[in-house]
Amino acid sequence: MAGDEKIMGYENIEVISPYELKELRELEILQSVNDHAKMKFKGIVAEEVGDTCVRKATVQDEIEVKQVVDGTKVRTVFKGVVTSVEVKAVQGIHYLEVETISYTFELDLKIKSRSFQDQEMKYKQMIQEVIKDYSGADFNDKASNGQKLEKFILQYEETDWQFLKRMASHFETVLVPYSAADGPKFWFGVPSGKSGSLHQDFHYTLKRDRSDYLWTAENYNQGLKEKDFIDYDVLSYNYIDIGNRVKCQGKSLLVAEAKYKGTYNYVVPMLPPENKLDIIAWGEYAVKGVGHVVEDVVPYYLTGKKNERNQGEE
Repeated sequence: MAGDEKIMGYENIEVISPYELKELRELEILQSVNDHAKMKFKGIVAEEVGDTCVRKATVQDEIEVKQVVDGTKVRTVFKGVVTSVEVKAVQGIHYLEVETISYTFELDLKIKSRSFQDQEMKYKQMIQEVIKDYSGADFNDKASNGQKLEKFILQYEETDWQFLKRMASHFETVLVPYSAADGPKFWFGVPSGKSGSLHQDFHYTLKRDRSDYLWTAENYNQGLKEKDFIDYDVLSYNYIDIGNRVKCQGKSLLVAEAKYKGTYNYVVPMLPPENKLDIIAWGEYAVKGVGHVVEDVVPYYLTGKKNERNQGEE
């Protein structure tokens, strides 16, 4: 995008982790709507610490990726927790491979069932109630505009993340994780990103998924058009975030997925060297599911105290 911030090279990346990394070889960050941000990297470690990285790894291990310019840390690119640690020994060289996930993952661990019966409650208040027990949790509401529930809302055998995705579908929008946050932080709705145009010499792939269109139009929204399911995969060398709007072949498109990927031998002075974007023309429709109906015997709650169960009732 013209005028956008250039991506820095590996020499300007600092990976802060519990593991003693001698050399960074690969790094990839994936950001998608309605999903947690993910980061994985590969590097070389000393022989004497290689196996120790795996043996001492815990679910509390945290990883942070920072951009460094002239020796000064200027921006956090990613923060998250470790989900996988692997060490490979190849011809005497020990390679460490680590996979991580954003803190929004904490919202997606425990399955819960509860109800929200106060029809005067606003969606924003409901979200605050959902995330209140998570340390450091926060959100930016870009969709509800103060709207009230106006009906009985049931969270039934869903994680809080699954439930909040379904609530976002009430506004035909999505959740967007904040990948650089030190806690489970996210946007309820698409963040207001920058606008710009791609350079004329950019590389792209144009795709149309007719099966996805036919299934969604048949089941959820008959007003959809096939053009709403045209995807652009664009290779760019500029820093572009989810929520940014770009001009591509005269069309205004919204960045719905950003994949920053590179390898050690790919010599381009950017962070990381390859920035692959899935730019999706959302049109009027942003998600497939707009809610679901439960057919089962479930507990019901009487309006005596808000959101409290009447134990033993079915």
